[in-house]
Amino acid sequence: MAVPLSANYNTPVVTGAGSSDPIKFKFDSGRNLASANTLRAQWQIGQDVYPKTPIENAFECADITMNGLHGNNRDSTALLYAGASDDATITYRRAHFLDNNFVYFQKLSLNAEGYKDGVMTGISTNGQSSEIIFNSTNFGTNVLIAQFVTSCLVFNPANSSVSVEA
Repeated sequence: MAVPLSANYNTPVVTGAGSSDPIKFKFDSGRNLASANTLRAQWQIGQDVYPKTPIENAFECADITMNGLHGNNRDSTALLYAGASDDATITYRRAHFLDNNFVYFQKLSLNAEGYKDGVMTGISTNGQSSEIIFNSTNFGTNVLIAQFVTSCLVFNPANSSVSVEA
């Protein structure tokens, strides 16, 4: 997962009512609706790249995140586009994704068995280290890279079996 952080991500925000909101991460891509098509991104792990075709628009990150993490669930998908005002009104706008909720989650087993249902996603490194490179242009000033482990293979030496632990 890659998320852009604004330089002042840990500074409290003062609301119109004069009270201070708790510190929260603001995932600001640095793009707006007119410049969303200038963002470029692609993961390189060893010799493989994800996605196979480089991202050429910020909203491609929204599609990949929605389909990969939430299964395009309506309620979860809405979180990417939600924004709140000082009067606690929630609005849903494409611009909110770009300036406040920009999250790019990439599954790493694009054509592997189990990709559709989210089980056994990942890359087999055969016990070797792999270099992970996040190539990006116009992805914000600071980028937070994180990893999710959804399942692991567990070898039982007592009976020589392998199982999947979620």
